[in-house]
Amino acid sequence: MHFCISFCSFRTDFARKKRTLLVGINPAYKNGVKARGYLHMNFEYLYDETEKPLTRYVTFVTKKNRYDFGLFHTQQFNGKSLVVSLQSLKAALMASDDVYRSDYWIKKLEIDEEDIEVVKEFFKNSLSPIDSLLTQY
Repeated sequence: MHFCISFCSFRTDFARKKRTLLVGINPAYKNGVKARGYLHMNFEYLYDETEKPLTRYVTFVTKKNRYDFGLFHTQQFNGKSLVVSLQSLKAALMASDDVYRSDYWIKKLEIDEEDIEVVKEFFKNSLSPIDSLLTQY
C-alpha cells in the first residue's frame, strides 16, 4: 500500500518531555474508497537546548571560484563552530586548530585545490575560540 503524507503536527507532553508525531496519511485507493487515518510515532527527548548563536554569513571570491559560508558560533559542539557551505549545503564542525587539519574540511566543504591556502587563511581569522566571541557581544 502506498501512502501520501498530507500534514503533520506535534503534540508535546512537557511533564514527560515526550512528543507524539501525528501524521495524516492518505492511503492509495482500496476497493475504490479513499480512507484517511493517523500514524502515531512516539519518541523521547535525549537533549533539548535553546540558545542564540552568533551567526556570520560571508561571501568571497578567489581567482576562479566563489565561496558562500555560514558560520554559526555556539557553546554547543565542544566549542567548535558549525561551518556551512551555502552552495553545497554541506557542513563541518571546526575550531581554529582544525584549520591545520585541512584534509578534514576540504572535502566536506568542497574547496578547490587552488583555493586551499586562501580559504585556510580566511578560517584562521574567522574561527576564534567561542569564549572570545561571546565577550564581544
